[in-house]
Amino acid sequence: MIAFLDSDDAFCSDMLQKMLDAMLRYDADIAECNFAEYECEHRMNQGIIDKKGKFVSCGSDREGLYNKKEAFKIRLQGKICATAWNKLYRRHIWNNLRFREGQNFEDIDLILDIIGKAERFYVLDEALVMRRTRKGSITRSYTVKNLKDRMLAHKHGVGYIRSHTPEYFDGNDMNMLRAHLYSYLLESYFTALSTGEKRQ
Repeated sequence: MIAFLDSDDAFCSDMLQKMLDAMLRYDADIAECNFAEYECEHRMNQGIIDKKGKFVSCGSDREGLYNKKEAFKIRLQGKICATAWNKLYRRHIWNNLRFREGQNFEDIDLILDIIGKAERFYVLDEALVMRRTRKGSITRSYTVKNLKDRMLAHKHGVGYIRSHTPEYFDGNDMNMLRAHLYSYLLESYFTALSTGEKRQ
């Protein structure tokens, strides 16, 4: 099994066990959980999710087992998170898969490739990861590099669909994929205007 954790985040103490139990129970290749966000600089308690954290969900009523086609569909609906660190994977998923070196939004860039290697995908709605958010972090900085990397990730996703799974998606699905990108671009634009950011 393989799991990822960003250096400033934390797993709940029972996260890996609960994810493993779900994978074995449903013979899933990947399991995903929810997470809670904390805006802080201090070390987080790795034991429990407490009331100080903002619970984050990728969607409502999403817990359950999904086949490959269903997992692709709910990813485009935002009900599977485009993050690597709230999942547990069977080792074979990462055969011949690697994050692009030097690219931000590397999770978004690779998420469809990851789902494409899983026959069964299980989602838990329980928050089992504590994610720290900090001012000035990469994901909260609206820079030219971030904009370019986010657009590159979108291009890679569209290319993956056209090359591997065109029969799974219709025009509405592709419009939803574009909407995710446009939403990020608009957020970036208006945040940069309001904060006066001129970062390169």
